[in-house]
Amino acid sequence: MTQYSTPEWRIDGQHIVLTYMAVIAAADLVRADWPGAMPISDELLPTVGNPAPHGAAEVPAPRYVDVLMHGLRHLRFLLDTDVGARDVLTGRWTQHLAAMEPALAGMYLSQETPASLR
Repeated sequence: MTQYSTPEWRIDGQHIVLTYMAVIAAADLVRADWPGAMPISDELLPTVGNPAPHGAAEVPAPRYVDVLMHGLRHLRFLLDTDVGARDVLTGRWTQHLAAMEPALAGMYLSQETPASLR
């Protein structure tokens, strides 16, 4: 049962790619129901590195991991700004997302430092 979902979109050549992140009800950690699921944390991006930089007029080329992390940071942003999201993103979601900086876009102050809304 989906409790909350948020769409993201990006341009890929002549196409628009839509990505939905869904928050689903789980009685315990998700791995109890999906043993193959891999945990995702704020430590992932330092491991894989930042997205490739691009000019202001250039189209970005995000990797799947960038899209995933953007979606998670967007959920973190919604904790501060959206009552409906806050009602659903409780318990372990709140704990998990607390380590992430809220963000709407993957802007970087430098090659290593993501910009944040704080």
